[in-house]
Amino acid sequence: MGWFGLVWVGLGWFSPRSNNIVPLKLKRTAIVKELLPKLDELDRSRLLSRFKVEYTDFKGQDDGGLTADLFTEFFIRICEPGSAASSGAVLSTLSSTPTAALEKPNTKDGGGGSGSGSGSGAAAKDGAAGSGGSGGSSAASAGSSSGSGSGPGLFVGVALEDAPKSGVTYLPNPEITGPNSTNHYRGIGKLLCKSLIDGRPLPTRFAPSLFKFLLNLKPNLKDLESYDRTTANSFKKILVCCC
Repeated sequence: MGWFGLVWVGLGWFSPRSNNIVPLKLKRTAIVKELLPKLDELDRSRLLSRFKVEYTDFKGQDDGGLTADLFTEFFIRICEPGSAASSGAVLSTLSSTPTAALEKPNTKDGGGGSGSGSGSGAAAKDGAAGSGGSGGSSAASAGSSSGSGSGPGLFVGVALEDAPKSGVTYLPNPEITGPNSTNHYRGIGKLLCKSLIDGRPLPTRFAPSLFKFLLNLKPNLKDLESYDRTTANSFKKILVCCC
């Protein structure tokens, strides 16, 4: 699991919410590339502070809506094809994992949330952040193609026909290597922790085994079924034959 790199921020240091503000100035159409370094540099104690988002390519005042949009947009984009390359991550050989297979689950709504309306609106108040962007605001049209492209994502899922009936779930891409990979996933872990602190639902469905890893629990066959139903069924048949 050395490739995992996703560092869970411990819960023992929690204290009453800070009134300080963490300014985040970035380009929305390059949200993965520009936000990851900021998250990696962010001290974990600052996660208790309020984020204040400013998009350089979209005009709007953050009264809560832009912050909501940042969470929604970011977690959608890290599962899209090309997000690994756009983040500057180094990829190992993909000969054993065809790019087409990695891109396939991202072409349909497999539970990763719909990117068609990820913006929550510039003037929207801090409410149901990351709800899939049901607001469909003008922010969604400001570079809705961010993070898209060819190549694998930072998180990947199996093909739709192999996924659980509830839809595609995602795990960190095992092909991500290099000195920056840990930093990338550490930053994602911080934003995931921040979403828990703020009570923000996310548009992306992560596999249960991801959270078991963070809690230092061993995954089981049911967890595999929640990620790759076809492989899990194959293992079940093997176990039946062996009994």
